[in-house]
Amino acid sequence: MFGPRCKYYPSCSSYAVTAIDNYGLKGIAMSAWRLLRCNPWSHGGVDYVVTPPKTLKTIKKTSVGVN
Repeated sequence: MFGPRCKYYPSCSSYAVTAIDNYGLKGIAMSAWRLLRCNPWSHGGVDYVVTPPKTLKTIKKTSVGVN
């Protein structure tokens, strides 16, 4: 009788969890913006959380030749 409810994939709750895991406090703002975009006039679609770029902090250093 009724079609799918969510206009976006992944769902807003899944998007929020991923955004907060990747970005922390900024992820909360990203999730709020996503909820504001979910309205009857939006087209929806696929909208994944963009993974943060790798920085020197996130790259794990490995030793060469050490087992």
